[in-house]
Order: sequence, then structure tokens, then C-alpha cells
Amino acid sequence: MHSVSAARLIFPLRWSLSSYHGVLGEEGKVDESSVLLKRQEELRAEKRRLEDEVRQREAATGGTHRQKLRVCEVCGGKLSLYDSDRRLADHFGGKLHLGFQMIREKVKELRVHGFAVLTDSEGWTTWN
Repeated sequence: MHSVSAARLIFPLRWSLSSYHGVLGEEGKVDESSVLLKRQEELRAEKRRLEDEVRQREAATGGTHRQKLRVCEVCGGKLSLYDSDRRLADHFGGKLHLGFQMIREKVKELRVHGFAVLTDSEGWTTWN
């Protein structure tokens, strides 16, 4: 059984065969050119078959398996809407999330004391 990646590999191969087919035709190698043309058609058929197989699998499972993601407002991490409570707890207790939370709290504290965050023309952040 072929995988989806097989369809992705066949497509570029088909185009390289097409280029080579043209070169052989220009050189007068008609027999070799016709063999490559036949192989190119076989690859096109195989690609269509693989794409149809993927569509059928997606229809049978109720659609694609793409996750629905949301962005964490604190650290910018991507969280699945279907994550378990345990996985969410691991995220919110993780070093990256807690580090961003500490940075945000420090920025709020500095603003309270009169410091302002400025951005220069090159996008660098400076403190006033």
C-alpha cells in the first residue's frame, strides 16, 4: 500500500521524465522517448489513484485529521482544542509558558514605575 508521500514523490519524477522525453525526441531516439512517455502516463495514473485513495480515506473518517488549534495568549504556543486536561496542565506549568508569564508581569511592573516600552525604527525594543 502506498502512502500520501508516495504521491508527492511521483509528481516531481513525472516532470523530470517529461523533460527527458523531450530531449530524447530532439535527439531522434523515438523508441526510448515513447517508453518514457508510457512511463509518464503510468505515473500520472498512479498519482490519481493515490489521490483518490486519500480522498476516500478522508471521507470515511469524516474529514481530514488536521487539528483545530488555538494560540496561548501568554506564550504564543499552539494548543489543540482537543487536548486533555493533563496536557493543558503540562503546558501551563512548562518552562516556556512560565517564562513568558514572568516577562509579562515584569513589563507590567516596569510600566507602573513609569517606564515605557518603545520600539525604534528597526523594530528593537528599548526602555524609556
